[in-house]
Amino acid sequence: MRLLAIAALSFLVACVDPPSGAVGELPATGVRVPIAIAAGTDETCAVLERRSNTFGVGAADGSVAADAGVAATEIRCWGAGQDRPVVPPRSPDAPVAVATGSVPDSDDPTRCVLDEGGQVICWGANDSGQAGSPENPYSNPSVVAGLPAATRVTVGVDGGHTCALADRSLWCWGSNSNGQLGDGGRVDTHVPQRVALDRVTDFAVGGRHTCAVAEGGQLYCWGADEAGQAGGNVIAGPSSVSVPGGARRVVAGRFHTCVVSGAGEVSCFGSNGRGQLGRDPGEESSSLELVSLPESVGEIAAGAAHTCAVGDRAVYCWGANDQLQLGVPMVPDALLVPLDLEATALALGESHSCALTLGAVYCWGDGSRGQLGEPSAGTSGPTLVPNLR
Repeated sequence: MRLLAIAALSFLVACVDPPSGAVGELPATGVRVPIAIAAGTDETCAVLERRSNTFGVGAADGSVAADAGVAATEIRCWGAGQDRPVVPPRSPDAPVAVATGSVPDSDDPTRCVLDEGGQVICWGANDSGQAGSPENPYSNPSVVAGLPAATRVTVGVDGGHTCALADRSLWCWGSNSNGQLGDGGRVDTHVPQRVALDRVTDFAVGGRHTCAVAEGGQLYCWGADEAGQAGGNVIAGPSSVSVPGGARRVVAGRFHTCVVSGAGEVSCFGSNGRGQLGRDPGEESSSLELVSLPESVGEIAAGAAHTCAVGDRAVYCWGANDQLQLGVPMVPDALLVPLDLEATALALGESHSCALTLGAVYCWGDGSRGQLGEPSAGTSGPTLVPNLR
């Protein structure tokens, strides 16, 4: 019997109480507005625009005037032992996107940003070359050499390898113990390796596996496959995975992978020990398992063992809930949880979840390492991250 009947949750959540932490008066001289988020194992980072010409008062959801002038951008990170959002030391100027990843319980994540010119700049933990340098640790943010102008960068779920989308091609570097770089070998390298795929439109970096979507909706995966997370393909190079209707988006957890089809349907494969395939916890599967969602979805994100997706009416989460990362208490692993959030992006870690709305970031789940942006053991519902203004 599937646990995905949303009606069974109505007595608990009724799409969950509205997020707490309304924004009050904003400073007249300007405000910082989050425009992008990313999460590692126990850290979250946001790209903030510093806007001028605001009008004094923000809405309850944290939104600000759309016509406020943009003065500059910066990143702020919280978690990994830091319980308030801070600008990382030596943080690069003018970032437009951010990525972060680390091994569990590490205070030294690997961070990367993308600047306006498409340069990928990384620093931090670099034991496998994942920061793009032979030095370890790599404390001085520097441009990763050998890449064309990039449009996106992502650090793996466990911080071991990094990939970037550049010139419609996928480039990966760092740990290659299971062939996750897709270069046909098993040797770690700090030098970006081009994956032998053309016209890549999306990609996902899991624990020790990687997946990519090529133009036309064809999905490819490679790397570790002990739980079927690479689609039954234990090889070091891209191998196709059939997706009915074609894939539009792909995300990867530690041992599972989920795709969004062109019709907005979600299917998952890999480990299902925590219900991360969207059904009762149980055996793994290298075949796609359709998640029974009440509506089509757009954005999607994967944590270590849970997944969330954005629909028109709610954010839906399933999988592990031992630290309330699904957003409600007293709900077992795998139960599909609807959250009353109008999110534009999601970022999921080991045991916490965050959502970007119009002008604010909300997080929930484990807060023991500062993942919620304030001193807290954790929270069962979306809570506004303070101190981003």
